[in-house]
Amino acid sequence: MVEGYLENPEINFKGDRLMVEQVELLKQPDFKKKMKMKTMSPVITRVKREDGRIWDLNPGDLRFYTALQQNLIRKYNSFYDDAYNGDEYVKIVPDMESVKRKRITIDKNGTQTYHRAYLMHFDMEADERLVKFAYDCGIGEKNSMGFGMVEMNNGEK
Repeated sequence: MVEGYLENPEINFKGDRLMVEQVELLKQPDFKKKMKMKTMSPVITRVKREDGRIWDLNPGDLRFYTALQQNLIRKYNSFYDDAYNGDEYVKIVPDMESVKRKRITIDKNGTQTYHRAYLMHFDMEADERLVKFAYDCGIGEKNSMGFGMVEMNNGEK
């Protein structure tokens, strides 16, 4: 990606032509089984209801965390083309005072859908491989659209 920006520093962002002035490679943290993290972009997690409709979950619903765990392990297994056979325990505990709800509009081919997504600080406990994978890929759904990006939390609220 860096080489691509060096060869052609121009990008198209929502119809605007922008020039990339600087690319910086950030040092990865030392990953441990327990880490303090925070979201940099909102997290979306959904389930399919009995009536067939898709429902956005919130951090007050235990299914939110089950869906985050299942999604992370599924993505990990798909990426590495291997079944994760370690301890499948992924624990995400939010600082509920930090949770901020965002209403997100996604426009796909002229059709707008609305989603409830959340920013938050949280503690994550899992196998170091899954913690690193969450850091690299994000948590929740729609990561390819930029949702669920996380960083280490240095303690600020």
